[in-house]
Amino acid sequence: MPKSFDEEQTARMRIVGAGPGKFTGHVDSFWATSGIEGVAPNIRVADAVRLVESNTVSNNATGGERVFGQAMVTCIRGGEQIAVGVTAGTAVFRYDGPELVIDGNQGVVMSSSGGHVRMASLDLPNARGIVTAIDPEHKLLWVILT
Repeated sequence: MPKSFDEEQTARMRIVGAGPGKFTGHVDSFWATSGIEGVAPNIRVADAVRLVESNTVSNNATGGERVFGQAMVTCIRGGEQIAVGVTAGTAVFRYDGPELVIDGNQGVVMSSSGGHVRMASLDLPNARGIVTAIDPEHKLLWVILT
């Protein structure tokens, strides 16, 4: 039985065929940062990440930024490269905010909670992917990244 949230999240994603070791899209390497001068990153497996500068990602956001991809590994030291699932695959993200109806018109944007997303209308310029499933009990969203 999983002991930590990361282990539980990884186990759940493996069941549905997404996440670390099962991401069906393109995975590439990027530098990790917190995006805050002098603060080490705290990126966990399955966190949503955003592109903050050339080949550099962070899970910190103020909310509403475009989701770049999903972290495939945990990183707690700056200046390390991490694997990030970026395109054409299913990602399972932790989410904040109200649950919305799945209608094919909802994507995701970064939430202000580190590594989380929130649902957003695809009419918004920063919305990415298509939400295909919601697990409200565990606050998880399945998103096809396009």
